[in-house]
Amino acid sequence: MTDNSQEHDTVTLIDYRAIAGYTPHTTQPQVVFTIEIKSHHIKKSLLSKFDSMVNKALKKPENLRASPEISKNPLLSRIAYYTLALMSQAGFPVLSPMRLLKASPLQKQVTLSIPTLDSNPAPALIAITESIILINKILKGSSSDHTESLPKLEKIINKIKPYAPTGVNSQRFITAAHKADIPWRKVGQNTFQFGWGHKARWLDSSFTDKTPVLAGALVRDKHAASAVLDSLGIPVSKNQLVKNKNQALKAASSLGYPVVVKPSNLDGGRGVFPGLHTPEQVSEAYDETSQLPSPILVEKHFTGEDYRIQVFQGEVFWVTHRIPGGVFGNGKMTIKELLSTLNQDPERGAQGGSTLLCTIELNKEALSLIKEQGMTLETIPKNGCFVRLRRAANVSSGGTPVPIPIEQVHPDNIDLAIRVARLLRLDLAGIDLLIPDIKTSWIQSGASICEVNAQPQLYPHLPAYLLQKIVPDTGRIPIICLLGDILQKPWFKQLLSSLKNSGYNPGIASTNSLWINDQEVSCTKNSFFKHMLAIATDPSVNIAIIIIEDTKHPPVDLAFDKVDLCFVSDTETAASKIADDILPAYKYIAQFSQEVTISTSMSKAWPDQNAAPLAPEELYKKIETLANRLSI
Repeated sequence: MTDNSQEHDTVTLIDYRAIAGYTPHTTQPQVVFTIEIKSHHIKKSLLSKFDSMVNKALKKPENLRASPEISKNPLLSRIAYYTLALMSQAGFPVLSPMRLLKASPLQKQVTLSIPTLDSNPAPALIAITESIILINKILKGSSSDHTESLPKLEKIINKIKPYAPTGVNSQRFITAAHKADIPWRKVGQNTFQFGWGHKARWLDSSFTDKTPVLAGALVRDKHAASAVLDSLGIPVSKNQLVKNKNQALKAASSLGYPVVVKPSNLDGGRGVFPGLHTPEQVSEAYDETSQLPSPILVEKHFTGEDYRIQVFQGEVFWVTHRIPGGVFGNGKMTIKELLSTLNQDPERGAQGGSTLLCTIELNKEALSLIKEQGMTLETIPKNGCFVRLRRAANVSSGGTPVPIPIEQVHPDNIDLAIRVARLLRLDLAGIDLLIPDIKTSWIQSGASICEVNAQPQLYPHLPAYLLQKIVPDTGRIPIICLLGDILQKPWFKQLLSSLKNSGYNPGIASTNSLWINDQEVSCTKNSFFKHMLAIATDPSVNIAIIIIEDTKHPPVDLAFDKVDLCFVSDTETAASKIADDILPAYKYIAQFSQEVTISTSMSKAWPDQNAAPLAPEELYKKIETLANRLSI
């Protein structure tokens, strides 16, 4: 029965706008929403109902939080929870809290900021709109059970997903950067920048900006990469490209059983069928693999354990033993029950999701393997008995990666992986090695490089490790903000001359102009944010200088999250008007700045401001000290 007394309790979205840069105390772009709340008098029973629905339908993100002003409000806190939880489950890293920016008396109308990835408001708009719809249903006493909302919830998440980073690597790199205080921004598609100016690096998942396009394209073609490695004396299995089933059967016969059928240019273990011993198995595998958009490869099967050796800049930093998807018996449960229990592990989720491991579907391959092992789904395996449900050991098909201490890997196998990455011109690579025992030299036991990945999937903690290697000194360069019309000031020209003579290459952004070193490269009016973004991105810039000329109307946002030093310059304005002219920009930029100084002459006319006086000619020494501290 609907509670009519609650029908007036409604929430309405009034307006929204995207902010592409940083505002004070934020660490990423945001979307600002204004909502109207007609009443805050809500029954606790209705709020409990809301909590029950959301908690059962959504996984709670680790860092999900809101500012204290929102958390204290029962209604706003739930809007924040549902909105951020939807975005998190769709693949958005939840790094910053939702914040309350403004509120009318009694919070009848409030303005909220939601963290996002870039200037596109769509994902946050979808999430908060659905949050408000659900809240309104609850407030009206809807009797819907949470299970009825699940199908719709999946559709909502699927609407948000296209805007999220692709793959868990990108999410983990962004999260690791946030924790390490490394600035980041979305460049486009799935490319993200970490750091500023000449320290900045670009990553697409684990594909770095130092990986040659030619190398990436080559290793994606397994047939071509195998041929290159074979020609250079690297151990690989013989293989043949096939165009139809008859060619696949002939190739299997000529190579000799057992064989592998797999796509030639797809990743993630899709369509890979190793250990095929009969023409019937090859025929079935070909039918499955031919459904995928890729040429098909038939390869001689190498019997051995499957290892992933990850290399970065000539150093092996991680090794895992990849165990094929399957279950271990306990002497009590059937194979069907064991698989159901395994898939309930919170570490396992759908392929392409954010979990470390993937669930194992009971498909044709699994049923065939169970039969080959002389079992059925109702068989109760003995305690410790491993029942294989996948031929390939890829994590994406349900396999389990077990870390191996690098010191346990034979040096010859380490050298082989490093040499493969070097020969293929890869700075970061995942080398898949089949070998009987990783502790024994491949020269003695034999081995096969079955695949090379230029964009390998990384264990959850590895992006943080790699960022320390890829982005030096947290990726930060000195950011100097100057307030006032100073471009033509003699002292400013002397400052630039001193910086240039010392080998620095400043990028200068103002409202109407952009300078890289001594050259003006843009004079577009009212393009301050674009000019800031240009020097943040330009790999030749090692000192950024941003100039706010219109000090009465400071910008809405900056392209930088922090300012290291703010200097308020001398002005022609009468002393009595200095505060009126400069104070808005001064208060605004001080929220970003580590240190604020004002010119010595201004300190006399403006003594009540908490900033150290500094002569303009001494500014260079301040900047040089800052540059040395940041290892420029």
